[in-house]
Amino acid sequence: MRAALDHFARHHLNAAHDAHARARAALASGNEADFLFWAQICGALDRRLARTLSNPREVPG
Repeated sequence: MRAALDHFARHHLNAAHDAHARARAALASGNEADFLFWAQICGALDRRLARTLSNPREVPG
């Protein structure tokens, strides 16, 4: 939760979309750890948006 709040403080209303974009980029590059990190942040900020992410595992949110 702390990471989500810090991210929101830096990116304001665009924070969820930025986290979503970072999660998609991490998934595209095969970096599952970064994907999960950014997907969790996206989920903390916008659960509906986080559910649009695809992953072989369950997306947190």
